[in-house]
Amino acid sequence: MFVTLRRHRNWVLVLIVAFMIIPLLYWTDQTSGSGRGGGAADRVTEINGRIVTPRMLGEVQREVRLLYFLNFRKWPEEDHERAQQIGFDLENEAWLRLFRVGKAEEAGIHVSDKAVAELAHRLLGDYPVDRFEKEVLLPNALNADDFERFVMHDAAIQQLSSVVGAAGRMITPAEAEQLYRRENQELSGDIVFFSLSNYLSKVVITNGALTNFFGQQMSRYRVPDKMRVSYVEFAKTNFLADADKEIGNVTNLQARLLEIYYKAGTNSFKDTNGNVLSETAALEKIKDEQRDRLALNFAARRANEFANKIYDKQPLRAENLELAASEEKLPVHVTMPFDIREGPTNLDVAPRFAQVAFSLDPINRPISFEPIAGEKGIYLIALKDTIPGRAQSYEEVRDKVTDDYKHFNAYTLARNDGTNLVGIATNGLVQGKTFEESAQKLGLKVETLPPISQSTDSLTNLEARLNVRQLKSIVFSLEPNTVSSYIPNPPDGGFVVYVRAKLPFDETKLRQALPKFTAELRYQKQNEIFGQWFRKEVEKANLPLNKPKQPGGPI
Repeated sequence: MFVTLRRHRNWVLVLIVAFMIIPLLYWTDQTSGSGRGGGAADRVTEINGRIVTPRMLGEVQREVRLLYFLNFRKWPEEDHERAQQIGFDLENEAWLRLFRVGKAEEAGIHVSDKAVAELAHRLLGDYPVDRFEKEVLLPNALNADDFERFVMHDAAIQQLSSVVGAAGRMITPAEAEQLYRRENQELSGDIVFFSLSNYLSKVVITNGALTNFFGQQMSRYRVPDKMRVSYVEFAKTNFLADADKEIGNVTNLQARLLEIYYKAGTNSFKDTNGNVLSETAALEKIKDEQRDRLALNFAARRANEFANKIYDKQPLRAENLELAASEEKLPVHVTMPFDIREGPTNLDVAPRFAQVAFSLDPINRPISFEPIAGEKGIYLIALKDTIPGRAQSYEEVRDKVTDDYKHFNAYTLARNDGTNLVGIATNGLVQGKTFEESAQKLGLKVETLPPISQSTDSLTNLEARLNVRQLKSIVFSLEPNTVSSYIPNPPDGGFVVYVRAKLPFDETKLRQALPKFTAELRYQKQNEIFGQWFRKEVEKANLPLNKPKQPGGPI
């Protein structure tokens, strides 16, 4: 874990910053460690010729945590799943940041007050620093000094990137135009879907088919391990008054609400029927959402205080949750039995709740001190009991087996029809027939694809039926006037794509977009060159980085 347990630590807070949108340039370095064991702080005292004190390392670790928060709107210690996916290691990132800052100093980079002020404004906009400190930094063990140091260091790192990556700005307009054309060349085509619902009624169930299928898939029908946990809920409704008071202290509330409204896009706010809300209704919705988030923030703070009191009770036992709750006159509830996949059915919580619950054990971790966010409040949990899983008989799951068998065979029927279309359409094109004629011959419906390019990120009316990225990959792997293979598309059968032709290029749009595209391309290339240079510098410095985390391991 990122932080070892200690008395009166700040347990993970679920903090949602109200009325703030922060843009940020974020560099990541995929750098392998040296493989040496032990903590980095114990292995080195010098970097870039400078002595690194524990205080310096602690300061830069706070900067790294802040950088993570500005990018993902969550602190790394409360964002375990994403942090693990991107290989985030607080200690490693701290050493890398120290190394970047040291390299900026070696290069003679001195950041002006103006550059620092401009970067701070880009990060916070009109959000006052004192409020940012009060509402964001202080509850998470940072302060305004940490923010100022973070901004100074980031400004220096950005200037270092600009110097090292200067060659990236040498991309010519002709090179940029070539890339723009490649990314924005549109193709036309058709698609035929083979929906599973059209094949379910065609599945024939023969004698013995279901019991044979059950025998081959018995593990699928096993009742999973389940558990119950005791929990204390810090209900959001109990903190709405605190949220209202906080909102009441915002002197320019209307302006902040309007800022969120216009930055998100006026069409982003809709009613339950999908209709775009009026500005008045949208602002009221934004205010309500901010009110709920602030209430959850206050609930998380209260849960954090309560977690410290539980931790004071030693030895650590599951019963300590109830003892501390009794002293605080807080009700303790018990969930219905639940498994790790479905989670508790009587609580509106995210998958994180079940993940934390199943990490508990009666000896080493009977209580979780991590406040867990739900739709209606914040929760602290302790292990109640576990219920081992068991195998089920065919009679117990007959209906489920029947449904699974039908779906399994419907997939096969859909694939057979799709493969048949591919063969007939391919031969038909050679004979001068159209793709649509071949599909109609088989009684299949052809749908026209909207124009699609490498830069396409959404397709109207198709996003709910297929993966746009996958479709692009398929379309651009084909030559014009050719047919794809049958593409499985779980959970709804599959599809076949036909690429008709390249569409004429929009030269007017190119001339309008090229200046901005060229600037962005040069900036991207600059960062790429800087990243390559920095990785080589890290390798030469032999920094004491931890070994890369194994997938699925603790972070």
